[in-house]
Amino acid sequence: MEIKVDKYGSANCFSVPLTEAIKDLNDGDTLVFENKEYHLFKDFSQERYIHFTNTDSFKNPKKYFGMFIENKKNFNIEGNGATLVIHGDICSLGMINCQNVNINNLTIRYASPNCSELKVIEKKGKTYKFSLPSSQLWYIDDTKKNTVVFFEQSPYTKKNYWEFRNDENSYNGVYHGADGNTVYRIPNQKGVFSGIKSMKRLSATELEIKYRVNKFFKVGDILTNQTNKNRNTCGIFFGECANVKSTNITVNYMAGFAWLSQMCENMSFDHITFKGDKDHIVSSFADLIHICGCKGDVTITNSYFSHAHDDCINIHGSFMRFKEKVDDHTAVFEFVHNQQGGHKNFYPGDKAKFYRRTNLNELPGDFTVKAVVDDLEGKTCKVTFNETLPQNIGEKHLHQSNIVIENKTYCPNVEISDCVFTAIPTRDILCTTSGKVRIHHNIFKHSQMAHIFISDDSMFWYESGPVRDVEIYENKFLLSPSIYSKCPAILIKPITFGKMNSKVHENITIRSNYFLVGRDVPIRAKGVTNLDIYSNTFNGSSRVVTSCCKKSK
Repeated sequence: MEIKVDKYGSANCFSVPLTEAIKDLNDGDTLVFENKEYHLFKDFSQERYIHFTNTDSFKNPKKYFGMFIENKKNFNIEGNGATLVIHGDICSLGMINCQNVNINNLTIRYASPNCSELKVIEKKGKTYKFSLPSSQLWYIDDTKKNTVVFFEQSPYTKKNYWEFRNDENSYNGVYHGADGNTVYRIPNQKGVFSGIKSMKRLSATELEIKYRVNKFFKVGDILTNQTNKNRNTCGIFFGECANVKSTNITVNYMAGFAWLSQMCENMSFDHITFKGDKDHIVSSFADLIHICGCKGDVTITNSYFSHAHDDCINIHGSFMRFKEKVDDHTAVFEFVHNQQGGHKNFYPGDKAKFYRRTNLNELPGDFTVKAVVDDLEGKTCKVTFNETLPQNIGEKHLHQSNIVIENKTYCPNVEISDCVFTAIPTRDILCTTSGKVRIHHNIFKHSQMAHIFISDDSMFWYESGPVRDVEIYENKFLLSPSIYSKCPAILIKPITFGKMNSKVHENITIRSNYFLVGRDVPIRAKGVTNLDIYSNTFNGSSRVVTSCCKKSK
């Protein structure tokens, strides 16, 4: 049955009507939008206490959703070209425990992205004139010298959804060059809000700043900032969902983080476009597609990635560190990084592997989860296995636990093909999964760091794990000059808690690719058994740097 959403209320304030329409959604139904804008406000959004990985979730446990669907299966969302306009720094679309879902033909746009964008429109000596997007509300704070306050305000309560001053609560700004391609992070001390002599509001969309020193900005450049020390939400969230196909979706912006799939199964993304709207250049507060702890197959095809403030695609599991032994079959494990945890990481029947942090070598044996007791707020879980725990599970290094565990069931097969990646200040693809990985027929250009990064990290982010079957072929790597001159197109570098002196990854093939090399080397690899690199074309340096690697015979 078709659930036509328009009959539930006005599209001008659609949060409550949409919630009512979703209540009527049953097995086999299609939620049908029309080709127009639907406005969703934080004031009337659905709320849940839930944690998103790779965000500052424990500082912001209460999440708000523009559109929220939970515990439903066998349904479709047909957008027909509709645009969901999000008011407030909220998650635009959330699904939890949903199965067999098709989402088609939607655009997601934030009315006022929580990211400042200042475009240089005039330069006279040390005096710059900037234009701001027409949707951006701002004022000069008279109580604090040379301070701009950016904000978005509720039309209902007149209270601010969010606000920030200059570059407060941020690690850095991001420079988007006038050429449309050059994008890189800049320290705040070199940014648009440093070294100011005076400022003046010229109009609702124009700001004049006089500096004490010369700035490197030129006409057409866009200087951006956001409070990236506080990832308070994510743009789209799928949690513990299965068999979800997203097709022909345009994302103009995402607040807080990314399109996050957490502990899901069989996720498909086809013809997805990440691109700012007509008044904005930034497409995301941080990452674009982020996959954490999924199983089955992840496919990302025919998609366009641009102008995010962090990585385009990151696919990984989560190492949990051994904390204490309960008995011969049971132990407690913990999430370590401050942006990890708050979600389930194991289920009964899952397979698991143990590794040493010092070299990321596997401990002998396969382990099957018998029972799990989660302490989500404490970021721990107590896991009972059918098998006896490794004898050396309590091993330490530099007074820290040296053993981590990975859920091997939640290591998906991955295919990324026929995509374009451009204008990114960090990496295009991070992928660490022991499933079958095929990355092919993509175009990579104008990214500052590695286009493809295969890591496995037991030291900082604890993003697992070792790869076992990777082929990278028939891609174009247009490796432009970068502020990170030593960063290659393809980087394979495990991150261990100590000096790595043995192999971590296995069976990586890099073949039939084209490299336009504007840096020192196109490929760097460390810790790989059976590394095959052949039939590639290099315009520029063809030198491959390897360490602790073994080529296949």
